[in-house]
Amino acid sequence: MPSMLAWKSARPGARTVGSSVNLTIERRGTTRMGQVSGRVAERREGAACRGLGTLAKTCARALLPALLPGVVLAACAPSAERHGIEHVILISLDTLRADALGAYVGSGRDRLAEWGAPPAVERAPRLDRLASESVLFERAIAAAPSTLASHTSLLTGLYPTAHGVARNGFGVREELELLAERCAARGFLTAGFIGSFALDRRFGIAQGFAHWDQEFDLLVDGRTHEQNERRAASVTDAVLRWCDATREERAPRFVFAHYFDAHAAYSPPELAPTQLVPAERAAPGEPRRAVTGSLDDLRAAAARHQSEFGGARGLDATILNGLDAAWLGARPVPDALDRALVARYAAEIAYLDREVGRLLDGLRERGLLEHALVIVTADHGETLVDHCDVWNHGLALYQSTIHVPLLVRLPDGAGAGTRVAMPVSNVDVLPTVLALLDLPAGSPVDGVNLVPLLEGAPLARGPVFSTATQPPTVERGVGPWLGRAKAASVIMERHQWIETPYLRAAELYDLVADPEQHENLVDATDPATLAVRDELARRLDAWRDAARPLSSTFDRSQVEEVERRLKELGYTGR
Repeated sequence: MPSMLAWKSARPGARTVGSSVNLTIERRGTTRMGQVSGRVAERREGAACRGLGTLAKTCARALLPALLPGVVLAACAPSAERHGIEHVILISLDTLRADALGAYVGSGRDRLAEWGAPPAVERAPRLDRLASESVLFERAIAAAPSTLASHTSLLTGLYPTAHGVARNGFGVREELELLAERCAARGFLTAGFIGSFALDRRFGIAQGFAHWDQEFDLLVDGRTHEQNERRAASVTDAVLRWCDATREERAPRFVFAHYFDAHAAYSPPELAPTQLVPAERAAPGEPRRAVTGSLDDLRAAAARHQSEFGGARGLDATILNGLDAAWLGARPVPDALDRALVARYAAEIAYLDREVGRLLDGLRERGLLEHALVIVTADHGETLVDHCDVWNHGLALYQSTIHVPLLVRLPDGAGAGTRVAMPVSNVDVLPTVLALLDLPAGSPVDGVNLVPLLEGAPLARGPVFSTATQPPTVERGVGPWLGRAKAASVIMERHQWIETPYLRAAELYDLVADPEQHENLVDATDPATLAVRDELARRLDAWRDAARPLSSTFDRSQVEEVERRLKELGYTGR
C-alpha cells in the first residue's frame, strides 16, 4: 500500500516522501518497570515470540535481553505503598465522549447542550465529582474507535497493529499477556463484569479473570439492541454481589466493570418516547412521530444527513462499505430528530452516572474503596452530528470518537484536581497500573508509564496513534496489518494528522485553534504548517510500516447469533 504522501505527490507543489521510513529506538523516559523504549524493539520481540502458543506469555522476558543487547532496564521506588493502593477498580464506559462530562467541557463550548442535551454540569454529577478527586487527563485518546479492539489495547497496552484485533468479532490471542493475568499472577482476585456481547468470553478478552460475569438479559432485536447486552444496574448489582461473596478473601482485588448504556440504541430506562414535533407546533402535512432512540431512528437521521452530503447510502451500508470521499469536511446541520437523539444519549449517560455512583458507594460501604486505585475511561466516543460519519463510530478518527475521559483517583488523594494537558493513549493504562502496583513489567508494550505525570513530574510521551475499525470490506490482508486501508491517525502536541487510504484522503487539524476540526490544513502552504504535516505524516508512515500484529481471525459466531435472533423475530430491516 503506497503512502498517502506518494498519492499526494502527483499534485502540483506537493512534496514526495517515500513510505519506507527508517525507524530508530527512541527513549520514552526512564520507568520503574523497565519498559522497552522503541517500537522496533517491541516488534522484534513480538516476532520472536509468535507461533510459540502459550509459551509466548513468558518468552518475552526470556528472549528480550538476547535480542536487544544494551537495553537498560531501569527501576525506581515502589508506588503501591507510597499511595496506599491495595485494590484496582477499572471502569470502562462504552461510547462515552469526553465532552459528555462537565469536567471536560469546563467553560468551553457545550456542543451536546446546543444539540438538545441538558447542560454539561447536569449530565453526570457523580463522574464530575470523581474527576475532582482524580488526576484528569484532558487529551486521552483511544487506540481504536470500537469496543473489542480498544478494550484489547486497554488491557494489553498494545496498539491494534500489535495485538491484531482489527474490530469486533476478532479473537484475542492466548499468548497476549493481559492486565488481569499480570495481576492474578501476583495474588490478586480478578473479576470482570461485562455489559456487551462485544466482550463475550468467546473472543478471548477474559484471559486472567477468575470470575467473568456476562449475564446478558437484553437480547438483540434489530431495533433497540443491536447485540446482547445488559443495563448498568445489572452490572453494578453483579459487582457488589461478587464483593459480598468474596468478602472473606484476604487478597487484593482487580475489578473490571464495563458499562454499555451510552451505546446506541438510546433507550434509557424510564424515559418515555420523545415527541419529535409537538402536535400544536406541527406544520400542515409535517410528519409527527415519537422518537425512542431506536436503531431505526439513527438510520433515519443518518440517511437525512447523507442526502445533504450528496447521496444517502444508509447507515448499515456505510458501516459495511465506508464513507464517500466527497463527504469529508461536511458539516451536518442538526434537526429535531438529531436533537431528540442527543437528548436520549445524554439521558443514557445520566442513568449510567447514577449507577457508577452506586457502585462507588457500594465499594465504600464494603471497605474496598478507601485503598483502591480507581480508573475511569471509555473505549471510544460517538460522532453524533459532528462530522460526516453521523451517528456512528469506527469509520473516522475525529476527536468525537477517539477523545475519551481518563480519570485516575489515587487512594491517598495525591494529584486530586490536577489536569494533564499532554496527549496520552489508553495503551498507557496497563503500564501505569503495573508501575503503581509495583508489579513486573512482563512482555513489552506500546504504552507509556504515566506515573510521573500523576506525581507532578515531567514526561516526554511522544506521538499517540489510533486506527479505525471500519469498513470491513477494505480488509484485504495486504501487508502484515489487516487494517492498512482504513483510517489511521497520529497526534503530537496540538496537531492531528489523519490518513484514510481507501478514500485516498488526508487531513491535518490544529486541535487548539480548531477543536471542532472544521478546517483541514492539508493544503496549507506556510512553512510552519508544512513542517508539521511532513513530520506527522512521516511518523504515521513509520508506525504503520512497523506493524507486526499477531494473527487474528474473525469469529462468525457473533454474526450468526445476531442473524439467527433477527430471523426468529422476523426482522429484516438490516
